[in-house]
Amino acid sequence: MHLVMNIADWIAILSMIIAFIFSIKYRSNKALLPIQLYIIISLGVNIFLEISESLCNYDSSGRISSAVYNIYSLVEISILLYFIHSNLKRKEFRLILKVLLLFYFSICILIWTSKYQALFFIVPHLFGIENFLISISSLFYFYEVMNSEFVVNFKTDAIFIVICGSLFYSSIMTPLQFSYFIWLYTAPELNQIIQIMNMTFYAIFFISLMKAYLCPSPNQKQLQSFAL
Repeated sequence: MHLVMNIADWIAILSMIIAFIFSIKYRSNKALLPIQLYIIISLGVNIFLEISESLCNYDSSGRISSAVYNIYSLVEISILLYFIHSNLKRKEFRLILKVLLLFYFSICILIWTSKYQALFFIVPHLFGIENFLISISSLFYFYEVMNSEFVVNFKTDAIFIVICGSLFYSSIMTPLQFSYFIWLYTAPELNQIIQIMNMTFYAIFFISLMKAYLCPSPNQKQLQSFAL
């Protein structure tokens, strides 16, 4: 099972590397700049975590890896919510996203600065909250799309595909992370299976980012419409 976990981890990292290459090669779509930053940071963090895991003497207690992963969660939700925020039209939805981000930052600071020093430990429920907030924010975008007068081509709209991938991953991981301690005590052997599922779904998310970069940019769409 440990071998399968390593394979799943490296498949996810490989998907990030390919997504990074796509983001460089197909960088004409300026709307995806936050996603390019997200890919770069995710790739760097995950490679660091893999290396630190193999060098047990460097971080035997896992405190450094946990701190890096916790800080990464703040960066992740900030970039994804900023991306969704920049593609929302309604002011009330934009305001709600700002409140949600502030809410998550407040919870993190409160837990990390507590006497338990949770910054140096993995708190699954905290990541559950993160994914729950990302899911809610994604639904705001879909609500606007479904009620918009403009026709969105779901197959070629890069923004739609990115937010679909984000909703797919975050909505699946939310219940798994909130129920972490339940299945840990009732069926501890599921721990490794859940980790494999996590990295598999994470790889699928980055595959959706690759697909987004293959979509025509707004400028290309205008040229195609003029040609028609």
